[in-house]
Amino acid sequence: MDEDKENAKRLAIIALLCVEHNPRARPMLSNVVKMLEGKIKLDTPVAPFYPDYYSSESSSMSDSRDY
Repeated sequence: MDEDKENAKRLAIIALLCVEHNPRARPMLSNVVKMLEGKIKLDTPVAPFYPDYYSSESSSMSDSRDY
């Protein structure tokens, strides 16, 4: 069970790295493969991308309860 949690955490971190707000901060696909294989250390995501409807500055979607 702990191994499953660690794998899920690792996959989530890789996913967040792939959607960094700054495209230059995103890993190259070859590095993503190495991350998935456990061959390279994972970085900590700095600023993953968040769609506008999650921001508090967004107008209608932030108030909606349908998402």
